[in-house]
Amino acid sequence: VQGDCTQGAWYSSMLSTLLQEGGRHAYDSQRRRAWLLHCTPLLQVLGLVVVKHFRTLLPMLLQWLQAPDDDSRLLALEALRVVVTGAWPRMPAHLGKVWRALLQAWVESDDRKQKALLQEKIIHICHLVRLLGGNAFDEYWAECCKHPILEKLVQSLKSLPAGDSAGKF
Repeated sequence: VQGDCTQGAWYSSMLSTLLQEGGRHAYDSQRRRAWLLHCTPLLQVLGLVVVKHFRTLLPMLLQWLQAPDDDSRLLALEALRVVVTGAWPRMPAHLGKVWRALLQAWVESDDRKQKALLQEKIIHICHLVRLLGGNAFDEYWAECCKHPILEKLVQSLKSLPAGDSAGKF
């Protein structure tokens, strides 16, 4: 491989190719799961470098949160956690769409076989999103508190300290 410098053009080119393949086979469950399983470690290593690919990466991951199979959803949640954690300085600009996708995944998780595991992973990412959003998160938070179906999620997020926590991540 190209060595320790993940900012090199080779890594960016490789990720672009992988993203094209992931998008090309987004509706093939076997390929989607394989992509998520094998690309998540790469996303973790690349960290902040994945920001260059947000235009392609985020919509794909957020779409896969609504995949028909639970395994794809779980793998997409893990990949999203890795991206949110690794690219945290740039995430506040994308929190709105990530938050809405997480809420949709939460609502849809009620009818899933692996409901408990899905909701556990969603809660974890929601905690990260709330920490990153700081005061800007209040707008999304107010929207969330109005829906009774989100009560468990709201209770979990209330356990976090309030206020601007973005600098403490």
